[in-house]
Amino acid sequence: MGPALAFLGAPILHWGESVGFIYVAEKEDAEEFTHEDEEVLVMFASQAAMAIANARRYRDEQRARADLETLINTSPFGVVVFDVRTGAPVGPDRVSQ
Repeated sequence: MGPALAFLGAPILHWGESVGFIYVAEKEDAEEFTHEDEEVLVMFASQAAMAIANARRYRDEQRARADLETLINTSPFGVVVFDVRTGAPVGPDRVSQ
């Protein structure tokens, strides 16, 4: 396979911040990518940005949850965590159970 004859790229942006780039090369049925191809790639990059942001948010939430659980489980004092909406105790703490 030789050098790419057709090449198209778009930034993956989330709230103006670059989280990556997406590139495609070698269009199967034509020599060049069209403006419509570029629009589709930009829309795909936008969807990829949302997926990346959601995955990062989920990862951060899981890390925070694990950190809180470790803190609660290793604390020499009883710790009770309350749900702000219901006021009910929640969490893995042995005192709240």
